Amino acid sequence: MWDNPRWVSNVRQQLALPFGPLRNSNLFSNHWLENRLPLEPESKELSEKSGAALDRLAEIWAEQRGRVELYGDEQGLEQAFIHPVLQALGWKFKYQTFLRGGKPDYGLFLDEDSLDAELKAGQTTVELARN
Repeated sequence: MWDNPRWVSNVRQQLALPFGPLRNSNLFSNHWLENRLPLEPESKELSEKSGAALDRLAEIWAEQRGRVELYGDEQGLEQAFIHPVLQALGWKFKYQTFLRGGKPDYGLFLDEDSLDAELKAGQTTVELARN
C-alpha cells in the first residue's frame, strides 16, 4: 500500500478537500461528519495539523522506504524512522522508560505536561519501578 504511488496520490488529493471522501463504518452519522463536524471550532485547525502531519509522514516514508528493511539494528531504525514518525504524529516520548514487569522501548505521552509528570514521578530506573 505505502509503495503504491497511486495510493499516496489519492491520499494527497483527499487532503485537498475540506474533509475528504468519507469511509464511515457507522461510528458517526454521515450527516454529522459531512455537515456538523466542519462547523466545530477546532475543525479547521485540526484539519490543517493532520494534513501537515500526513505530509511529514509521506516525506519520512519517501526518504526511508528503501532503507527500513536494511538497517539491521534496532537503534538505527529507531533514529531514522520510528522517532521521526512519533514526532510527526505529535507524541512526546521517553525512551527506554521502565514499567513494572517489563522494559518497553518508549513511554508515549500526549503532551509536555504528561511527560513532565512522568519524569517527576521518579520512575527512571529499574530499582524505582520495582518498588
